[in-house]
Amino acid sequence: MLNLFVLDVLNAFQPEEKEGFRVYLSSLFFNKGANREPLIALLELILAAQESENIDDLEKETIFQILYPNKELVESKVDKLISELKRHVQNFLTVRKHLSPENDNQRALDFASELRQKGLDARYRQTLAKIKKESEQDPLEAIESYFFKFLIAVEEHEWHSVFNKSKGDIHITEVILTLDNYYWSLRVEMLNRLLIQQKLAALPSNALALLEESLVFPSKALEGNALIGVIWGLHQSMKATVPDEQHFFHLQERIKTNEAKFSNKKLAEFNAYLRNLCSMLLDAGKSEFKPILHDLQRNNLERGYFYFDGKIAPNAFLSITQTALNVGAVDWANAFIEKHKNRIVYENETDDFYRLNKGLCLFEEKQYEAALEMIPFTSTNSSYHLIARRLELKIYYELDSDLLPYKIDAFKMLLSRINNKVISKHRQELFVNFSNFLRQLSLSPNSRDKSRAEKMAKRINAKELVAERAWLLEKARELGERKIKSS
Repeated sequence: MLNLFVLDVLNAFQPEEKEGFRVYLSSLFFNKGANREPLIALLELILAAQESENIDDLEKETIFQILYPNKELVESKVDKLISELKRHVQNFLTVRKHLSPENDNQRALDFASELRQKGLDARYRQTLAKIKKESEQDPLEAIESYFFKFLIAVEEHEWHSVFNKSKGDIHITEVILTLDNYYWSLRVEMLNRLLIQQKLAALPSNALALLEESLVFPSKALEGNALIGVIWGLHQSMKATVPDEQHFFHLQERIKTNEAKFSNKKLAEFNAYLRNLCSMLLDAGKSEFKPILHDLQRNNLERGYFYFDGKIAPNAFLSITQTALNVGAVDWANAFIEKHKNRIVYENETDDFYRLNKGLCLFEEKQYEAALEMIPFTSTNSSYHLIARRLELKIYYELDSDLLPYKIDAFKMLLSRINNKVISKHRQELFVNFSNFLRQLSLSPNSRDKSRAEKMAKRINAKELVAERAWLLEKARELGERKIKSS
């Protein structure tokens, strides 16, 4: 059996790519060596074997006998053909990408560069002027467009440095300014992604060091660049332990005002950041952001921002359900779950994802026994597994179960075991505080105690990061209103 790189790549080709590679390999421009015909035959042999699912039976000896009948086996000749075919696959994919419509701008700039190097000055300046005009007329701002403008500036500098040395700054200033736009937009965008990751997972020390650096952001880069303004604004909010509420609304309005300047993909990214900021504010106890996040998620669903090839990520699926339940929209949450239960990414765990979300709805409807039976505890998704464990604890509390103390200990042991390995310190603190407050609530006396209720609420609100804060506060309030346990 052949275990080769080229087989893996060909197997990943779509039908149109296979046909395109056939045309490529048949071209005398791309394939004109002594092995031209054997290479074409080898490709057909491999494709046929993959189509018939007999690729595992394809050996070097078989290939040699088919390509060179009645000749003595020379394994090195097959190795050389395979090596050449691999090179052609690489070249085909590169050429295909270069000739694709999304690469039109880069291809035009490469052509202009060729004209300059061939000394066709008038044609060069005419071509470059057209490229610059089209670039300036593009209504959309993107990091990629900042990069392309930088490349244009570099290309123009190359011309000035040869043909116009004695005049002005030979376009160096424009190179630096466009480089700044590209550099700062990309750097801060990557830092923003790192800040999101910091909330979810433990980061290596060099990543944390990057986040701790103080950025001296050039105000010049903000002038006339709506994209950089939003990216920098998001960074300022994301870096705060608790985002500024007014800054959130200012960012939301800035994104809305400049919608026409951003692609749909970029708008989806910006709205994902807004949703994360809402979640951070909710974690910090800003309960007034519950309906804001729910409205934002519904809007983003309608605009298709959550979907990838028609499917939705499991964590987004979970977040949308939880947010709807937080504002009491149980019917809406149930309808959403049923509509999307077969559209969740990672199909091998779709049933578990569905069951947990359904369990959350049942809990909200106070169907505690049914919710407990619905919980899946085997998900490999860490977010789902930890929420399943927290939901179990809440159910046992509501049922006044004798198992609750043991379950709390088990949950704390789980958090200790995964500390700094699977989840971030941010999430660790959220869950530890939740389990500590739940234990305190479970140890409260049976009788009504308004003083204890007030103290518990005060303790919960004093912590910046508490998972299930609203539910814990509700249980604390109940301490002062009624008996929470049977005598």
